[in-house]
Amino acid sequence: MLTAGADGSAGWVRQPLCGPVTELGASVAVEDAGGVAVTCGSVLTRYAASGAWLGEQTLEAQPCASGVCSLTTAGVATVPGRGLAVTGWQRDGAGDSWNQDAFLRLVVP
Repeated sequence: MLTAGADGSAGWVRQPLCGPVTELGASVAVEDAGGVAVTCGSVLTRYAASGAWLGEQTLEAQPCASGVCSLTTAGVATVPGRGLAVTGWQRDGAGDSWNQDAFLRLVVP
């Protein structure tokens, strides 16, 4: 995560945590107060506008039929006054035999 000022000057740099499945990469949203929310794998990390770490939250997979469930995020957006909308997918199963479902969650940090 690299920020820049309006004049293009470098701000702060932080490496967000990622969950075990990271093939989709990271997604970023700017929150109402200027903070930044980053999703990577199954982890949501938040930073203040100053770059101060505000915390992280692991998004858990919902129970699935096989018992082998994985989740990864694909996007994040601010929902003004409510929190963050996080999209992604959850897999049920492993190896060559699995099902995949999309999800959309409202996350209140």
